[in-house]
Amino acid sequence: MSPFQALYGREAPVLSRYVHETSPIIAIDQELQRRDEVLRSLKINLARTQSQMKIQADKARIQTEFEDGDWILKCIGKVAYQLDLSVTAHLHPVFHVSLKCCVGDPARQAIQLPLTATKEDITPCPVDILSARSLSQQGQSVDQVLV
Repeated sequence: MSPFQALYGREAPVLSRYVHETSPIIAIDQELQRRDEVLRSLKINLARTQSQMKIQADKARIQTEFEDGDWILKCIGKVAYQLDLSVTAHLHPVFHVSLKCCVGDPARQAIQLPLTATKEDITPCPVDILSARSLSQQGQSVDQVLV
């Protein structure tokens, strides 16, 4: 599916090239020739820009390969890995790693995450009341506090 079709829900219109001097009206002939020149220029500029974007993106890429085991459950292609995460982790287990580069000391980046409590185990405990007010809603007084 093309981006155009995803956005508009239909196929993109086909713009055929204009054959020079096939229109009896000179203004239409000139306009269609200009349209073809603009489309040709846009196509060249788009290809050049895509090439420059790829060059910039490739500068940040690093070659990283992991072996199955440890945290890696399985390798999916060259740059995607499925991680062996606990069922309580609210993370998607598949990661794409070609754009990830190490910043800082790798040994200090792997920290043990604390175990999370369930919603039933958490008891809200306000630290301080910052302000309070009373509002009138539907003829009744409602107290509100900012914690």
